[in-house]
Amino acid sequence: MGKKIAIIGDDVTRTGFKLGGMSETFGDKDLEGILSKLAEEDFGIAFITEKIAEKNRETIDEFEKTKRSITPILIEIPDYLGPMEQREDSISKLIKRAIGVEIIQKEE
Repeated sequence: MGKKIAIIGDDVTRTGFKLGGMSETFGDKDLEGILSKLAEEDFGIAFITEKIAEKNRETIDEFEKTKRSITPILIEIPDYLGPMEQREDSISKLIKRAIGVEIIQKEE
């Protein structure tokens, strides 16, 4: 069986994902416990809204430093209000962490 996918977000964002068929949704209460559950229960990807990630940056950074496997991968996404300004692209950050090289987009 493949890995599971989850969303950690506000009520509106979680409802949208539920309507799209995602059954594994979580709020931001006890984020440490949620992240531990995701790591133990074979989740491959966990989407987390940018605002919740920013509010819990220390917890997320500690989780990513101490987890024993490469999964779940945490991917930050905008909430229903749209993207936050002035933040590093989460995909670029994941690539930099995975391969140790920063990808810079050339402006034309």
